[in-house]
Amino acid sequence: QAREERVRLEAAVAQAEQARQTVAERIAERLDCAPESACEAAGLSADDPLPDAPPVAAKLDGTILGLKAQVYGDMGAYIRTHGGLVPSSTAALLTGPYRIPAYQCTVNCVMTNKTGAGTFRAPGRYESCFIRERLLDMVAADLNLDPAELRLKNFVQPSDMPYDAGRTRSEGNTIFDSGDYPEALNRALDGVGGPTCVHLCFGYPHLVKERPSGYSFLPELAEAACDQISIETAQSGLDCSVLESLPGKTIVLGVIDLSDERVESAETVAGRIRRALGHVPPERIAVAPDCGMKYLPRESAYGKLCAMVEGARMVREELGGG
Repeated sequence: QAREERVRLEAAVAQAEQARQTVAERIAERLDCAPESACEAAGLSADDPLPDAPPVAAKLDGTILGLKAQVYGDMGAYIRTHGGLVPSSTAALLTGPYRIPAYQCTVNCVMTNKTGAGTFRAPGRYESCFIRERLLDMVAADLNLDPAELRLKNFVQPSDMPYDAGRTRSEGNTIFDSGDYPEALNRALDGVGGPTCVHLCFGYPHLVKERPSGYSFLPELAEAACDQISIETAQSGLDCSVLESLPGKTIVLGVIDLSDERVESAETVAGRIRRALGHVPPERIAVAPDCGMKYLPRESAYGKLCAMVEGARMVREELGGG
């Protein structure tokens, strides 16, 4: 009888380990890390919640619309005083310092054969922070946006304080009483060697066929701690008057249309540069392609770069720069 009990116990242990490995593999697949280190990379111990990678809804300009998640908490073999605190706090803080208008999270507390353990300092903070910030990096990569720009766009602003994030915990709403998160990010960027540049993209034309005619978030970057703002004007036909809202910033001006494999003329490129010159002095313009050249055939890409160089030379001569 003792032998049978041991066999049942060993089978239960194997089943629990297999379940945990399956969850670890799901985390690894979504968070782009090795399965054997997925839990460690997320700061998860055997006692910590195992979060399913939450789907994020966002506009093409990077505005976050919603977040839906499930958090699994390994309670161990018995219920302890603070057993549910880690998974519930992870859910409560998963939105972090960002404006996310739609949020839903389900917390699952699961009894297993693991040894119960108490909470560490700041339960739910490091778990939610790792998952949230990794997701934002993935959204930025998918939309071809600068990760700092994505965060600046979605931060809760000082003028929003006190900010009510809604009912993210069972005992009531989560309220942010104060904070200046854009300034905190700017301080993190302070001291970075060399020029810093924030790139704003409408998405690769190979993947995103419909192009907006303007940026919904551009003048706000005037206060960002970066030296350059990289924008697209060729594919969108951007009204360059908006660039007047960025005094003091060097404008990396996209002037090559990458939605069309045909090589535009140098005169067409020069015309796109001239559109910006009415709003930004020439010493604050650096000419560049729009975003997405990697999808073009090599011959087309080379021809477009040659047209860009020649168009810039034409405008430089018009300005007396030789």
